[in-house]
Amino acid sequence: MPPHLLSRPLLDAIKAELERLFLDKVIANLGLCVSVYDIRSVEGGSIHAGEGCSTYRVTRALTLFIPQAQVLECCGCVIMLYGWKIREVL
Repeated sequence: MPPHLLSRPLLDAIKAELERLFLDKVIANLGLCVSVYDIRSVEGGSIHAGEGCSTYRVTRALTLFIPQAQVLECCGCVIMLYGWKIREVL
């Protein structure tokens, strides 16, 4: 975590750094990161020699958009797919 974030509360600073690293970026073989959903655990807080930043081990949950090729058939109905509403226009 960069030094300029150390004055903020720990979870807010970690979330800001995770959003900078992952938000709106494609993660290989997974999908597009839409949001940092949850920070489940934080361990560490060590500062390595020669570096001005602290290092943490973080377990987090990300919300990802995972595109899949699917054929949807609908006749006047609403389909919920991964939280997105898809409506057929008649």
